[in-house]
Amino acid sequence: MEKLSIKKTLKNDFILAISTCMALIGIVFLILYKLFGLKFEKHISILNISVGEDFSYEVISIVIAALGIIFALLRYIKLKSIFQNAVLINATVTYAQFYGDRGQVTFSYNYSGTEYKRGVALARTKETRDLEVGDEVALLIDENNPKRILIHSLYCEE
Repeated sequence: MEKLSIKKTLKNDFILAISTCMALIGIVFLILYKLFGLKFEKHISILNISVGEDFSYEVISIVIAALGIIFALLRYIKLKSIFQNAVLINATVTYAQFYGDRGQVTFSYNYSGTEYKRGVALARTKETRDLEVGDEVALLIDENNPKRILIHSLYCEE
């Protein structure tokens, strides 16, 4: 079937992009502290219990990086599972609204004789900015759970 494009997914999937940024921020903070001794706060305490400035800074950086990596991996696994059972169908855009760098787009489609109306949250990119009500869009749907959808052009290699 189709192959998931990591580059396109990072660009267009808001959850994966934020999780990846979170991991990178934690790693950068830890590197800046370990190599250069750079700190962004003079005193950090956890639950108002001071456990030592150096220990707290390291733990917080590691936790931020670990959570970002975990969230990114879970999102990637979810996207891969959709691709394993994906069916390509056509859908019609019934609602498209962008505000700032995010937006909501709703689609109407038929699968196995059932009409579905589902929405997705999207990052505002060159590809998503042009979506308008009435447009026909190719969707990938999970045949085991037709409510799980992805826009084909935003996630697939061409």
